[in-house]
Amino acid sequence: MRQARWYNARLFIRLLVRDARPPAARIAEAMIHTYRRLAVALMLLALAGLVPPRAGAQERCRDFSETGQRVCGRLLSYWEQNGGLPVFGLPISAQAAQAVEGRQVQAQLFERERLELHPENAAPYDVLLGRQGADALARAGRDWYSFPKARAGAAHRFAETGHAIAPEFWRSWSSQGLEFDGRPGASFAESLALFGMPLSEAAREQHPTDGRTYLTQWFERARFEYHPENAGTPYVVLLGLLGAEQAGSRSAAPTMPPEAAQVLDLVNAQRAAAGCPALAPDATLVQVAQAHSQDMAAHDFFSHTGSDGRSSFQRMTDAGYAYRRAAENLAAGGRTPADAVAQWLNSPPHRANMLNCALRDTGVGYVDDPDDRLGYRAYWTQVFGTR
Repeated sequence: MRQARWYNARLFIRLLVRDARPPAARIAEAMIHTYRRLAVALMLLALAGLVPPRAGAQERCRDFSETGQRVCGRLLSYWEQNGGLPVFGLPISAQAAQAVEGRQVQAQLFERERLELHPENAAPYDVLLGRQGADALARAGRDWYSFPKARAGAAHRFAETGHAIAPEFWRSWSSQGLEFDGRPGASFAESLALFGMPLSEAAREQHPTDGRTYLTQWFERARFEYHPENAGTPYVVLLGLLGAEQAGSRSAAPTMPPEAAQVLDLVNAQRAAAGCPALAPDATLVQVAQAHSQDMAAHDFFSHTGSDGRSSFQRMTDAGYAYRRAAENLAAGGRTPADAVAQWLNSPPHRANMLNCALRDTGVGYVDDPDDRLGYRAYWTQVFGTR
């Protein structure tokens, strides 16, 4: 059986690392991020034969002209008492019966959360929050159990998940919470009930609506985003619109094969140890990487040059990714994500690409070809870029 193979190191480092900026631009590294929210997609959830109870004569309601939705009764009081617009966002569906964990409950979707009515529980547990953060990761095919963990002894680390709340997000997490005890401020238990435990380390990820990359950390019930363009305002940390993304059927990140997503997690762990920001998955680069892995497997070759004669840089440009810097790593024969990353770590040029702090975006492709005539079977591609 053939051993895993690397591309020629000398040729690789010469041809597969490119800086497209003019000389003057190479000096200026600062980037100004403008934050734009797309209009929230409205969705009415209706199930035949399942109609929410009408608001009674004594039930208070509030109409939200921004989305054309109404919130009533216990859900309205819960929304008002526990953070309102900054925490939950606007309502984007009507209250209706929904299937939650195998049973029907009355629930209403908001921009950032799902509120569920559980009258069988005593207050304040008669309203429960959905696990929107965990659900969004699952929809994107990202297994948070495999994410790199925080070091033992790290501040604000949760032993249950192995992750620590980043300093950029600790104040926001700990200063807000569900109201349980009637005392001013949020206790640890109240913050935990609102956001849940961290499911990841903080890392730069591409935003699903504006396409820019932000420092991001996932929690059971939320996604925290750090927006430096809002520095000096209360909005430097924003909560992701997980409810709106669910309603619009948008993934929290570009979808990659599970094995490719594991490669990204392993690479970002190495970058974190080297003091580099995490690579953010870019939808265009994900498509470019996956297409090249499929091309190699289908046409029985192993090269940076595709079967159509295009280089990796041509593929990126043709796909619409206008890069300032770009690079590509290939591996063949490694059967697991750890095998592929180990190959690159043991090759200085590939390691240099992986740990290049100036590269910010990435896409990973993976194909398993049991009938591979070359005997490699597994084909891995990771492309890197900075716009």
